[in-house]
Amino acid sequence: MKKVLVLGREEVYPATSKVWSFHKVDDIVGGINVKLSNMAGGFPFTLDGVEWADSERLYLCGEYSHNTEEHKEIQEKIRKSTSGYAAKRFVKAANKKAVRTDFLEFRLDWMLYCVWAKCLGNADFRKLLLSIPDDVILLENTTTDNGGTAEIWGCRNKELVKARKEKEAELRRDFAHLSKKELELKVNLEINKIDNIGEWVGQNNIGKILMLCRYCLKTNTQPVINYDLLDKANIYIQGRKVSPLESRIEIMNGNLLTSIPSIEPVIEKKLSREERSELFYYFVENVPMFLKHREEFYNDSRLFLTPAPINNGLAYMGPFKRACIGTYLEWWEHYPESRYTDEQGNEWKVLVISGSPLSGRNGCVMVNESGEFFAKELPNFPSIYKSFLKANNRYKEAIDFYEHYTLEETVEKCYCLKTNTQPVINYDLLDKANIYIQGRKVSPLESRIEIMNGNLLTSIPSIEPVIEKKLSREERSELFYYFVENVPMFLKHREEFYNDSRLFLTPAPINNGLAYMGPFKRACIGTYLEWWEHYPESRYTDEQGNEWKVLVISGSPLSGRNGCVMVNESGEFFAKELPNFPSIYKSFLKANNRYKEAIDFYEHYTLEETVEKLKNNR
Repeated sequence: MKKVLVLGREEVYPATSKVWSFHKVDDIVGGINVKLSNMAGGFPFTLDGVEWADSERLYLCGEYSHNTEEHKEIQEKIRKSTSGYAAKRFVKAANKKAVRTDFLEFRLDWMLYCVWAKCLGNADFRKLLLSIPDDVILLENTTTDNGGTAEIWGCRNKELVKARKEKEAELRRDFAHLSKKELELKVNLEINKIDNIGEWVGQNNIGKILMLCRYCLKTNTQPVINYDLLDKANIYIQGRKVSPLESRIEIMNGNLLTSIPSIEPVIEKKLSREERSELFYYFVENVPMFLKHREEFYNDSRLFLTPAPINNGLAYMGPFKRACIGTYLEWWEHYPESRYTDEQGNEWKVLVISGSPLSGRNGCVMVNESGEFFAKELPNFPSIYKSFLKANNRYKEAIDFYEHYTLEETVEKCYCLKTNTQPVINYDLLDKANIYIQGRKVSPLESRIEIMNGNLLTSIPSIEPVIEKKLSREERSELFYYFVENVPMFLKHREEFYNDSRLFLTPAPINNGLAYMGPFKRACIGTYLEWWEHYPESRYTDEQGNEWKVLVISGSPLSGRNGCVMVNESGEFFAKELPNFPSIYKSFLKANNRYKEAIDFYEHYTLEETVEKLKNNR
């Protein structure tokens, strides 16, 4: 189960090798120089046309961000300081009285904004964050810091720091013969190996922000920054009000696709003639699948921007800019010039454009939805290549700047296990062939669950057996509150659960059970949504006429005494003894038993993944 990252909450992390602390810019942990501090140089970035040498100076400017001449002057002094440390040590110290009185109200979201701006603006910093394993907890070691915000941004662990200091003294004594550079490296490597003493205590907001940014970079999503709060705060940097950090491309249907800048510059590999031919045929044979999964391309920039291995061009003008698959899908959908109907009434889509812009003579290649292709000279050639250039120019910079899949990765993503769909098997053909195995005629291979509204949800068996992790009481409580606060979103997106088995089968962290009978089988979110919708016993109306939904079932099947917990569509909850208790738990068991095997057998998202998916679909 993933750890929920909550900014502003105090944490206690047992010190282990999976907790990486950083304090100095040259700290090396796990063989990686964790230059993650806001103070760390070497990661310049640009925001709204202004260059920043580090994120610390941008953050400090937020403390002086009224649209006044005084704050503009202070910001300029901060930006021109020799380092982030110098800006804090001298400029801030000299202007403490000028700090915005409301700064504490938005500082957490402002820090997230600054660090994410650095992620988007510096490829080396993105690469550093992505090099750190997913299961590593990052935190800033502020044990020896004297400032009042030490436990706000980082964590303290006096016991571990004491052990490291003792080890450092020992190393400096035993290896005094080494050069200064060799000795510092030796000390750095050895003391950071001491990682399993005591506990780290603090809010660790910098560490959480870095982990959140790492997750967003890996999943091609945006961190949830409270832009409403920042907008109301009227933050002005260098005379300009800050606006949302957009790293998106807008496609023709109006969708805004989250797009993460590439870590490395895109360099097109030179291929032999045979390799180009092989890729062309590979692309053509997968065109039917691309068309079938068009909507997935329209919702994922990494699919959309996948380069198509097609060479287009004109005599006298040379080759066109490489197009992405998304360009072709949009061109074929929105431009009639991209489609050709033959004498038999069959529709073909123009794939390869080649010809003369002067004479109009051409030899275009077309493909159909079955993956067949042929070449032909087409009429109205100028309208064909002009409309293609118009569609392609829309993304000519994005394809080089943003992350995207290779063609092979995109094909793999479109296949069954990646998309939770069934392979396209020609069952009509197999049925007509009358194939009998062991005396029984073969039938379609079904891997679906039928839910109460009749939908058949494609469901892929889990690769690994589902093993529920044992959680502490505090962890169970944390997950319960996290679930409850997201109930309104689950209800709002009910139809999405009813169309995706991975959402539907997400386990709900709710413990239900009866005296003498023990705990119930773990329910999925889909069970709750169906139970609340189809069973009147699952709903309770209070004296004021407000409707509540039963969430936790606990009581005696003999006496009927119970203490059920209810939740409403605003995420509020309370406990109460309810009448007709047998009808409540019996209807719940009926609804839950429908999926008792599916939840263990089929792939599903974690609660955190489900919440993230729904937030991104808002």
